[in-house]
Amino acid sequence: MSHKHDGKGIETTNRFNSLCLFENGSSSRPEDEGKDMEEESDVEEIYNETEMFMKHNVVPMKISEGASTTVLSSMHVYWSSVFILPSRIIEELEAKMRGFLWCQGPMKKGKAKVSWEAICVPRSEGGLGIRRIGDMNKALMTSHIWSIITNRESLWVAWVHAYRLRGKSFWDYCIPSRCCWSFKKMASLRSDIRDHVWHKVGNGQNTFAWLDKWCEEGPLCKFIAPRVIRSAGFTRESKLVDIIHNGNWRWPLEWVDRFQILNGITPMMLNNSCDEVLWKSGNGNELKPFSTTEVLGLLHSEEVEARCTKEFEEAAYDEELFMKQKAKVEWLRAGDSNSAYFHKGVFTRKLRPETADMMVREVTNEEIREAIFSIGNDRAPGPDGFTSAFFKSAWDGNIKPKVAWKVVCCPKAEGGLGIRRIADVNIALMSGHIWSIITHRKSVWVEWIYEYKLQNKCLWDVTPKQSMSWGWRKILQLREQMRPHLCVKVGDGGSTFIWSDNWCTESPLRGRITPRDIYIELVLILMTRWWT
Repeated sequence: MSHKHDGKGIETTNRFNSLCLFENGSSSRPEDEGKDMEEESDVEEIYNETEMFMKHNVVPMKISEGASTTVLSSMHVYWSSVFILPSRIIEELEAKMRGFLWCQGPMKKGKAKVSWEAICVPRSEGGLGIRRIGDMNKALMTSHIWSIITNRESLWVAWVHAYRLRGKSFWDYCIPSRCCWSFKKMASLRSDIRDHVWHKVGNGQNTFAWLDKWCEEGPLCKFIAPRVIRSAGFTRESKLVDIIHNGNWRWPLEWVDRFQILNGITPMMLNNSCDEVLWKSGNGNELKPFSTTEVLGLLHSEEVEARCTKEFEEAAYDEELFMKQKAKVEWLRAGDSNSAYFHKGVFTRKLRPETADMMVREVTNEEIREAIFSIGNDRAPGPDGFTSAFFKSAWDGNIKPKVAWKVVCCPKAEGGLGIRRIADVNIALMSGHIWSIITHRKSVWVEWIYEYKLQNKCLWDVTPKQSMSWGWRKILQLREQMRPHLCVKVGDGGSTFIWSDNWCTESPLRGRITPRDIYIELVLILMTRWWT
């Protein structure tokens, strides 16, 4: 073994040990809680440094084929037993394992003969028994959860109960936003194992009555709300010994009628033995001591169940499609002919009177519209070749519209009914406000417009801005429609804007002469007067 990088290896080991101590709580630092991304990056950096240290310091050795499975399954156990590994690291580790198995080095394309999922199944099912890193990581981290639940004698467990749980159940612990990344990930596994953690009741002093699973119907908090528990004089942290008295339940009698599930829970007699926490296997009701092997078996069975469920759903869907196609072919072949198949389909189904009346009644416009709009835009409902998009775009509520609405709204002199379009009436009425501003009608609103909006400017020169009110912007937008029709009859010329108002056939002059030309011309006139 080389000692070239001993300093780097010792530094990496110290960093890793400090991180592990912090993650397990024996040397916590409250000011560092909540830095999820920093802790995850530290894990990845330490993993990369350790990989480089092992590459340059460990003497390469040849491993027999019989020991390859053991090496592949054990090389990540230490890391997986400390914290939840990030998914990217799990993918990289499994990629290295695949490369070691098939290529004895980096993985090469086309070298894998069997999929990795098939290799990682147990040997009894045809695989090599290699354990998936993700499943192994969850199983090993479950052992930490088991230590917390069973209150194992450990400095870290004592710290978790004192500073994390503080007398509460692990199942009822609310993860704070500033919780450290490792404990947050570990607490996320609760939903996966909660149904398999069983409390065998002894004296009932260490079993939470509402939160732990000590009966088939448990935990009772699933159907009894916290408010109901508090109103009965209990708390969510009440132990089982607090709700049992002389072999009878202490909860209110009205709960039996309100929660029918309580009728199936028989009272139990407490004894002097301590409560025991056991692992309930997923295959049956057998209670066993906890082991990571049981958790791995549970994860594998759930994976197999999910895969079988998916395959069953796909097979059922394929069978349904096949039966639909088969029924359609049979109906096309013999459905319209005077055959036994036709008469069997007709006379074996008896229609109710209301259904028969519905089949012969007149079809309404709403039903036709619903049928048309339920067809895809690229489908043709008839042999004429017109798609449903054509009918949708031309639909106006009736099957055969008599006259278009635009024609109805024409004046009576032009053949219409003289109904005024709402938009046209709105524009005409709003034009009256523009006329009041131009003619300077005596009004408080007009005076306010000239004082705060126009500020001694011409109405035609005001530029609409986003900061203006919506109503004022809409009024300014109507100016261009009215401007060609507003002419100023010149009198004394005191109220006519020479460049903006329409007072001659060439007006407004601002459209022909720019403000820059006007400014230059005024400057020349002033300079000429000054020199003369």
